[in-house]
Amino acid sequence: MAMAYKLKLRHGRLSSSSKDDSESTSSSQSTSSSQATSSSQSTSSSQSATISQSASSSQTTSFSQSTSSVPFPIPRAGTMAEPGPSKAVQTCVQPQRFVRVKDRLFKVSDNFFQQMPPEIRDAIKYSAGLGKTPEKPILLDNHSAGQFKQFLDADEAYPSLDVNAMPLDNILTIGELSFQYRVKKLASWFLPAFATVILSPHTPLRQSSDSLYIRMLKLSICYRNSSLSSSIQTKWVTRLHWRQLSPIPALLFADRYDIQGLLGHACYVFLMTVEPRIKASQGFNDENVLSPRQVTYILSGYHSLQAYWRTLKGNPPEFDAPPGCADHLQCRTAWRMRWMAVVDRPCSVPEVDVLGRLIFMERNLKEDSLLGVCLSSQCRSLALKALSEKREQISSQLHHHFDLS
Repeated sequence: MAMAYKLKLRHGRLSSSSKDDSESTSSSQSTSSSQATSSSQSTSSSQSATISQSASSSQTTSFSQSTSSVPFPIPRAGTMAEPGPSKAVQTCVQPQRFVRVKDRLFKVSDNFFQQMPPEIRDAIKYSAGLGKTPEKPILLDNHSAGQFKQFLDADEAYPSLDVNAMPLDNILTIGELSFQYRVKKLASWFLPAFATVILSPHTPLRQSSDSLYIRMLKLSICYRNSSLSSSIQTKWVTRLHWRQLSPIPALLFADRYDIQGLLGHACYVFLMTVEPRIKASQGFNDENVLSPRQVTYILSGYHSLQAYWRTLKGNPPEFDAPPGCADHLQCRTAWRMRWMAVVDRPCSVPEVDVLGRLIFMERNLKEDSLLGVCLSSQCRSLALKALSEKREQISSQLHHHFDLS
C-alpha cells in the first residue's frame, strides 16, 4: 500500500492588506485631529495655528505614503503575484525578489536566497541584482511552478515538517530542489525522511510505477547514498523478476547511469521475454527501443547463459565434509547421482533461464526421498545450501554474462 502523507505548513504574512491601510490612515487622522483640538484649547492662538498647520501637514504626508501604488500587489511568500489594479500597501521591511517559474511570478524573501551558496546565487543572477522588479525577474527552471511553491512552503515551515503527514511528491520535491539550490537545512531534513519512505514496511515502492523508481534512484545518486540506492535497486529487481514491471525502463536507465547490477537483471528479465524469438532467429527489438549496443548485450547474454547451463547441469555444486560424516565420498557420489536424475526431468523453464532452472532443481531435490536416504542429514543440508548459494552467486554476477564488465 502506498504511504499516505499530508504537509502541515505555516504561511508568514509579508504585506498588509488595503483594508489594514485604510484603518491605519483613519486612525492617524482621528488621533491628529484630537491632539490639535486639545492643544488649541490650552495654548495661545498663534501656537494653535502653528500646531494646526503641523497636524494637517502630517496627515497629508501619512496618507500620501500609505496610498502610493505599485505595479503588482505584493503576495505572501511563495504565492503567485497576479497582475491587477494597484492597491494601497505598506512598505515591506524584509527585502524581496521577483522570481518567475514557467508562467507564474513569485515574490520571495531575500532570506531564501541567502541560504544558497555564492555559486548558485551567481548562476541564477541574484548576485547581479536580477529580480528587483517584476519586469526583470529571476528565471528558474528544471521544475514546475507548483514544485517551487511546495519548496517555498517547506522552507517557511521548517523545522515543523512531518514526514508522516506529507504527500510523497512533496518529500521528493524537497529533496530535488534542496539539491538543485544547495539548501542545506532542507537537505539535512530530507535524507532521513527519504530513508523512512524507502525502508518502511509499507513503502510505496511495493506498488509504484517505473517513473517513481527512476525518480527515487536519481535522488539516491545525487545524495551519494549507496545504502538507499541499493535498497531501491533490490526492490526494483524483485518486481522485475515477478514480472510486475517492464524491464525496458530499468534497462535504459541503468545503462545510462552505468548501474551494472540493475542493468544485468533488467537484461536478464528482458532476455526471458524474447528468448523464443531469439531461438527462432527472429528480431526482438520492436520499434528500435534498444540501441545497437544494448541489442548486443541481450545476444551476448543469451549465448553465455546457454553455455553456462550446459556446463552446470553436469557438475552439481560441491560442499565440504561436515564433522562426524562417516563416509563423505559416498555422500558426494549420491548427491551427484540424484542431481543428474533430477536435471533430466521434464522442465518448462528454458535452459537459458539459469536462475529458473536452479529454482526447479532446488525444489525437486528438497522433495527427493532418496536424497535423504543416501546422504547423512548434515550432508543433505550442506548440499542444498550449496545449491542455494550457487543461485545467489549467479544472480549477483549476471552482468558478466551480458558483457557489461
